[in-house]
Amino acid sequence: MSFPASLASSYMDLLHQEIQIALGCTEPAAVAFCAATAAESLKKPVFRLAVEASPYILKNAMHVGIPGAKGLSGAPIAAAIGSLLQQSERKLEIFKALTDEMVGLARSMVDEGRVTIRIAQNDEKVWIDTRAFAFDGSSARAVVQGDHTHILLVEREGKTLHAAAKLPQAQTCGPRMMLRDIYTFCMTTPPENLACLEDVIRLNGAVAQRGLEESFGLQVGRMVAQSRFVKGDTAVAMTAAAVDARMDGCMMPVMTNMGSGNQGLTASVPLIATAWAQGSSHEQLLRALAMSELVAMDVKANIGRLSALCGCGIAAGIGAAAVMVLLYGGTYEQVLYAIQTMAADVAGMVCDGAKPGCALKVATAVSSAQRAASLAMSGERTPGHFGIVSHNVEKTLANLGKLGDSGMGAANGEILRMLMEETEQVGKTSRECDVQA
Repeated sequence: MSFPASLASSYMDLLHQEIQIALGCTEPAAVAFCAATAAESLKKPVFRLAVEASPYILKNAMHVGIPGAKGLSGAPIAAAIGSLLQQSERKLEIFKALTDEMVGLARSMVDEGRVTIRIAQNDEKVWIDTRAFAFDGSSARAVVQGDHTHILLVEREGKTLHAAAKLPQAQTCGPRMMLRDIYTFCMTTPPENLACLEDVIRLNGAVAQRGLEESFGLQVGRMVAQSRFVKGDTAVAMTAAAVDARMDGCMMPVMTNMGSGNQGLTASVPLIATAWAQGSSHEQLLRALAMSELVAMDVKANIGRLSALCGCGIAAGIGAAAVMVLLYGGTYEQVLYAIQTMAADVAGMVCDGAKPGCALKVATAVSSAQRAASLAMSGERTPGHFGIVSHNVEKTLANLGKLGDSGMGAANGEILRMLMEETEQVGKTSRECDVQA
């Protein structure tokens, strides 16, 4: 079966560009990366930081553990750490160089009120604008836009040091693809072209194993694997355990999908577990991973790189459901059945910020993916006009996009306000306890 060379090349580019290594949650890592870039440009010790970021960035940076930061979380501490580390070349692995001394210095910056965070007043979903100030008032600025590591602008004392083209919406969300083309490419491309996915198997499988072995977060994965009350399921257990570890600050990198580590885990770990259980060949696993990653990217092209909808549960969950069908020996038609059913199942799953509790949503998504794949293998599908599900699967994904973008815009702002109110209340309670003690 032939496949257009130009289209195959574009799909390979996507696999290389959108599957990247990251340590810890990508939003606080992006904040640290941006702060590091500004601090490096300042050429003086940083005294204070002023950060403006999109609600989507702030929401996901608020409560997730930072690797090596002794349980600390939030955009202020991430920015402070980045300004002290000044290792922007590490990009989303910037926390790899973190030391206890740096953690202490960063905490002092935050406690002394030398890091301010504001919500950016624009429509960008990925936006971080960091100004670093020296003690003498001199300043430098760095702006991240569109992608977690795309430096749009660097300035020192108002003079431009670096300026890049603004990423258009189509690029920030990724290109729209056709499911038939994704399927054909993944089934026909020479297996050596998929060697780039070997790190996905190695790194994401390793963090899943670590999560099963040690106590991280809510221990959702370990509970599923070991509890006498919940029937053990390897795919659910491994994926949830991986997210348990990552969201709790585990010092192990993962391979992301479209800038999201949890999305990368959900698009890969269930398939690794399923392939092992099914006795699939290594080539079959690589082809399955390629398709899952690309389907997840296609869904994200509809709903946005960052969204009020849970990209892990919806985008990566749909990718996992589709490819479980292939690993079970199903047809392309049954793949579409699984996508339709999965969309009907998880369309309402919202993103209320990155946190250890993300493991709960991922466990739900993997279980839903298994159910959708099983129904598809039995010839069952969700018909058109069931909620947002259309007769045409491509239209179903477009409907998801409308729901996540224009339909949920106000919801995202409301979620952020809830998180900020709760954080303020927790801080107030903590201060009252300190006084009483």
